[in-house]
Amino acid sequence: MLLTSVVATAALATFAKGAALARSDACTIKQVGFFQALGTNVSLNANQELITGDSLPFIVSYQACPSAPQNIDFDSVGRIVAQIAGQSTEKCLTIADGSAATGPYTAKLETCTSDSNPSSAQLWGYGNDFGDVIFALGTNQCASGGAGFYSDPGAQGADGSLVRIGCPDTVGSSYGSFNVNSTNNS
Repeated sequence: MLLTSVVATAALATFAKGAALARSDACTIKQVGFFQALGTNVSLNANQELITGDSLPFIVSYQACPSAPQNIDFDSVGRIVAQIAGQSTEKCLTIADGSAATGPYTAKLETCTSDSNPSSAQLWGYGNDFGDVIFALGTNQCASGGAGFYSDPGAQGADGSLVRIGCPDTVGSSYGSFNVNSTNNS
């Protein structure tokens, strides 16, 4: 009986030690709500590009990804996953032309590349220096921080004005953050 108790205790201690070391690297939901630019809902056109205009807003989750390369300018780095009815695969908001040397950039939904370490085009930084803010990290072109929304009325997409994304040092005063908000601000 004593031997059984010793073996059981040793097995439990080994399991507990392994469990304490185990850690999930999967992205975890930090916020859920309507995706917005400068506090106003944005939506998707027929090509699943991010647009402003009168289309229906969509709901996303910002998911912090501990395995993704972190950025000291943000509390966390993660991905933005859209909740689109009728779609079986996860779609992530992706900087469509982030490898270009200069902006402006656009964003669209594409199949998520990873549930733990998204591709660089699908990385977004989350912080709360002045409220919950989100900036695109998928451009690799900004001198500091991330790329944000800026107004460009001449940028037309399939069903509305394309949301333009740029670096703060190149777009000036019309620059702002994205956010996820539980309130529909259409």
